[in-house]
Amino acid sequence: MFKPFVSLAFALLFAQGAFAGETPIREFPLPGHGALAIAVPDAWQVDVEQPGNDLPPTLKFTAKTGPAFEFYLTPLWPMDGKAPPLDAASLHKQVADAAETLKPQSVEKTIETKSLKGAGAVGYYFSATDRAPKPGEYKYVTQGILPVGELATTFTILSNDGSEAVVKTALLLLRGATQKKTATP
Repeated sequence: MFKPFVSLAFALLFAQGAFAGETPIREFPLPGHGALAIAVPDAWQVDVEQPGNDLPPTLKFTAKTGPAFEFYLTPLWPMDGKAPPLDAASLHKQVADAAETLKPQSVEKTIETKSLKGAGAVGYYFSATDRAPKPGEYKYVTQGILPVGELATTFTILSNDGSEAVVKTALLLLRGATQKKTATP
């Protein structure tokens, strides 16, 4: 079963046919770290899980209608005096290591790590196919890390057949995500 990996802990474009309707930019407050600004398609619902104690929130995007998917995004910041690595080599290694852990349950014999250029930095991601998803589980996973400002933004996209555009849209939205130094009230 593919699961989100929060423990590792997307100028925004209106893609040609990637999603219908307006794509408003939403800001999500980050305790003591401003806000994460990202476009959210009208057809998507977002729930914010804020654990408290100034810990990073996890944003969970899902479909209001259409093929089911889950897109998790967690912006990580320095905690206990230790900053998450934002350099390309460290991010690549973390994502490659995560891909390696999924290989035994994946259809793919090798899982390619790809680069993802964001608004100000480069991150990495991979995609894999679950060899034997159980009923109610997702068949495809895309996971990675993208620096957004001073944040190491981890993401997981879970999907099934018929929702291929969701992955492309989520990656596009991640590329345009920014960190605002102060949250807009």
